[in-house]
Amino acid sequence: MRTQIKKDKIQEALELLNEAAQGKKEEVFELLGDRYEYLKEFFESAAHNGEALAGQTKKQIVKSLQHEEKKLKEAAAHWDKKVHNEPWAFLGAVALGSLIFGLILGHKK
Repeated sequence: MRTQIKKDKIQEALELLNEAAQGKKEEVFELLGDRYEYLKEFFESAAHNGEALAGQTKKQIVKSLQHEEKKLKEAAAHWDKKVHNEPWAFLGAVALGSLIFGLILGHKK
């Protein structure tokens, strides 16, 4: 019987605390909302700045890739002209390089 009385008192105390918490719930949310509004603004602005920075970085990368692509095409065109002007010299250089590479790979230690 004593344990039943203790359980009833504990249950009653818990219900009382729950009612008090429900009454203060809105007050606590307002307090937290007012106090930490600056954090919300900070994170929102940081997210916006991050998006803007990502956009700028993307533009810079695309511009850089376009520039490098242009340089690569110019170099390819330059070498194409050189090979067409002196094909035997380049063919001999490729053959010599292939021979040396084959000797290095085929060499037993």
